[in-house]
Amino acid sequence: MKNILLTGGNGFIGRNISEQLSGEYNIFAPNSAELDLLDAGAVAAYLKKYKVTDIIHAAVYNPKRRNVSREAELGANLRMFYNLAQYTDDLDKMIYFGSGAEFDKRSPIHMAREDDFGKTISVLNDYSLSKYLMNLEALRSKNIYNLRLFGVFGKYENWQTCFISNLCGKAFYKDNLIKIDREEIKRCH
Repeated sequence: MKNILLTGGNGFIGRNISEQLSGEYNIFAPNSAELDLLDAGAVAAYLKKYKVTDIIHAAVYNPKRRNVSREAELGANLRMFYNLAQYTDDLDKMIYFGSGAEFDKRSPIHMAREDDFGKTISVLNDYSLSKYLMNLEALRSKNIYNLRLFGVFGKYENWQTCFISNLCGKAFYKDNLIKIDREEIKRCH
């Protein structure tokens, strides 16, 4: 049976994955206190201890949740990714979650095609730059896969703060749909 390390297992995406796969695979979903993905030594020890065969990387560094500066976001997202990616030669595969933020958003994102990636670079923030750089690494790798997500919503999502579900909730409760805070949109970007 595969031993899968699921990072971000307490988040919206991670909780859904864990729920769906836990009957078929051994899922190890440590929280950040149990495994600090920023600590390369801790990552190496964890992979060895639990004989991890695959990684599903759903964790992202969220400065708002940690109450730290946004300047740490780029470095932290990349360190977490590369602390895992450096072991992919010993694994079957690593899947991580990309984002529409990897594409130039000066054009409508729904018109983006896979072969548009990298033709132009529109780095709007550290999050989009980290996702862009992770995709470059995945393209070079033989077993790192970018599962790019667009507009995901559903079970375990915080509908009060995520854009799509927030609009649905406002419509359901007959709230004012026009008053959308720009920060509200950025939170789920």
